[in-house]
Amino acid sequence: MNLLNGHRNQPRLQKKNRNEILVGSRKITYTEQYQVDEILGQPTRRMIIRHYKIIYKVHSETEIRVFNVFDTRQNRGKIKRNK
Repeated sequence: MNLLNGHRNQPRLQKKNRNEILVGSRKITYTEQYQVDEILGQPTRRMIIRHYKIIYKVHSETEIRVFNVFDTRQNRGKIKRNK
């Protein structure tokens, strides 16, 4: 996971942030648990951990896929619209 470029010289902080993102994303347990993403709209939803936005889609009642982790300190226009 190379999304932590802002912490290149701080491997300990990179690992802590990565672990918090991974643990946080596992807490998505039902389809409408978090808000609809204001930029991408339906059917994408988002959760925020520290200054990272985890964007996910619901594919079925039993499958939720995280498709982007975005550093919210960046320009909002950089969020990719992965389908």
